[in-house]
Amino acid sequence: MKMGKHISLFLHLLITINVLSTFGFFLVEATETVALLENKPDGLKKYLKQLVKNSPPVTESAAIVVNCNPFTLGHRYLIETASKENKQVHVFVLWENLSTFPNDVRYRLVCEGVANLSNVTVHKAESI
Repeated sequence: MKMGKHISLFLHLLITINVLSTFGFFLVEATETVALLENKPDGLKKYLKQLVKNSPPVTESAAIVVNCNPFTLGHRYLIETASKENKQVHVFVLWENLSTFPNDVRYRLVCEGVANLSNVTVHKAESI
């Protein structure tokens, strides 16, 4: 009997999760077609608690992950548009230092570039 494509994909996902867990990855969340794993058992929970503690309470928000190497008018337009469409916007600046501009410079440029947008919070996307 032939397995349906959907069931085959789901079984492949379960096997992948089990294999990755043997290498120290922990399941955060999974659907029938995709899984999110992390390398710490409670890293994401701790990171989210920190974000909640350092962010204004809002029910409707958006999130944008950026590198900004360097920060451009295109980045500004994206963030400004999200700011107009949402009560709160969280901008996460990638923190790995693999870019031409160092992470602290990119972070500062983003902060300066959106300083007049009162509903935008800029975060360092450091290791969780």
